Amino acid sequence: GYIHELDPRTGRAHVVNIKAVGDFPWMMPKWEDVTARIERESDQQRNYLLTARSGTCVFSYDTIGDVLHFQSYLKDRGVVQVDIPEYYNSIPNDRRIHPDSAAPLQKMIREACASPHTGTLDYQADNWDRGMCWSRLFYASLADDSGKVCRIVGQIENIQSEKDRDDQLRRIKASLGGRLNGGEYNALLVERVLTIL
Repeated sequence: GYIHELDPRTGRAHVVNIKAVGDFPWMMPKWEDVTARIERESDQQRNYLLTARSGTCVFSYDTIGDVLHFQSYLKDRGVVQVDIPEYYNSIPNDRRIHPDSAAPLQKMIREACASPHTGTLDYQADNWDRGMCWSRLFYASLADDSGKVCRIVGQIENIQSEKDRDDQLRRIKASLGGRLNGGEYNALLVERVLTIL
């Protein structure tokens, strides 16, 4: 008899003649669909380019395998990828996620898995041991051909400076008793910023 060997790099098949003696099966063929792996590798390359150019984080969450693939650009290390298996159930115990952000993050994942849609979520996390900070997650859930959500993909931006600014504005307004109109408020803000500089 014979078997065909397929070289995946070239796509060429090679015929191997075999001579079977006895009744023991010495070769068991195995077919494996590698489409998902190839697509993931392509996504990883695309994400690498995005993170290196923009400085933001990108992620892909495999809803079926419950694995988070996360890439971020770090000035001191370049683009770093982390894969976190069994992600959903680990969120409440993950020291990187602020305890107040764990439940909203899990809720976002549940809702994104229910039907394909897009959304945002502000949450606190300590990425790369640099301290807790606010981040904004932009996401889209993607369905397979049957309509079942199979991935959630997105981008994460650090919004700590935006939150700090908003907190400072609230404190200023509160210290003045909330008596300012919009124009007065903006003038006071400019004055405070110039004083800081």
